Amino acid sequence: MSYDFGAMASRPVTIVDVARHAGVSHSTVSRVLNGHPHVRADTRLRVEQAVEALGYVANLQARGLAGGPSGSIGLVALEVSTSYVVEVIRGVDEELAASGLDLMLSTTRRHDVREREQVLRLSQGLCDGLIVLIPAAPDLYLEDLAARNYPIALIDHGATPFASSATMANRSSTEQAMAHLIGLGHRRIGHVTGNLATDAARRRMLNWRAMLQAHSLEHGDDLVVEGDFRRESGQRGAAILLDRSAPPTAILAGSDFMAVGVLDEVRKRGLRCPDDLSVMGFDDVAEATVMTPQLTTIRQPMQALGRQAVRLLMDRLRNPDAPTVHVELATELVVRESTAPPAH
Repeated sequence: MSYDFGAMASRPVTIVDVARHAGVSHSTVSRVLNGHPHVRADTRLRVEQAVEALGYVANLQARGLAGGPSGSIGLVALEVSTSYVVEVIRGVDEELAASGLDLMLSTTRRHDVREREQVLRLSQGLCDGLIVLIPAAPDLYLEDLAARNYPIALIDHGATPFASSATMANRSSTEQAMAHLIGLGHRRIGHVTGNLATDAARRRMLNWRAMLQAHSLEHGDDLVVEGDFRRESGQRGAAILLDRSAPPTAILAGSDFMAVGVLDEVRKRGLRCPDDLSVMGFDDVAEATVMTPQLTTIRQPMQALGRQAVRLLMDRLRNPDAPTVHVELATELVVRESTAPPAH
């Protein structure tokens, strides 16, 4: 394979340069540099010749260690302003620390194009592997990374042939939430979703609707409003639902922070929760127990989710040719003060 040495003269040589010059994947170069025994002799020779020809020198930011003690793993998150994201990141960081790996964090600021840019930037030799938390635009980069055999794991995303993934059991968790509200006697149950560009939000909405259909309850579009997992969108969504000619008697929010926004709107209107409106969330963040009323929610093992994603990624680093794996973690219904039977 020919290589443009002139174009490379103005920047440091990266592991990606070596991979292209040798005609192999990024992960193959990683295994050769770390003395992995399961590499063909001719492939190892090509990589070693490319390293020598290009003058490649490994360093902390451009080193394919495939799990080596001074490597780094990239984490791309939509933001770091919610307790859910912070707790998941804590789990990722603790699991990486146990393996002697560093965390390189990047945020997308909720922009799809920026998500793709950050993923591709970090995968160009800056990190040994990547984790994307709540991906909103995976179709923009997953196939590209899979073609390069670059190790990546997704958090809060369904199964895909292009990457291993870990998520909460969104179907059973939504069924838990809806069974609780229906069991209390609610017949008009509104839903303020998370960002429907994300897999988790879409699945919860579909399962919300399926549960209503299964119980022959109203499930029309007048009962659902899209939010974005943040508090302000919860308040906006609640305002729309409560202005309906036949408002819901309960609202299921796609996150605890949106549930807080729903409660903001309840108080703004002089209503009471749960007397006038029952409210539920997802996550069970720390704030759920200190608000008034305390929030009924679906407890998600957030740190465990982060640790699971790291383990999936490490498996891919150790065995890049292994098939992708999808893992779902169980959730738990936590009943507190914000839900009760409807008043009428």
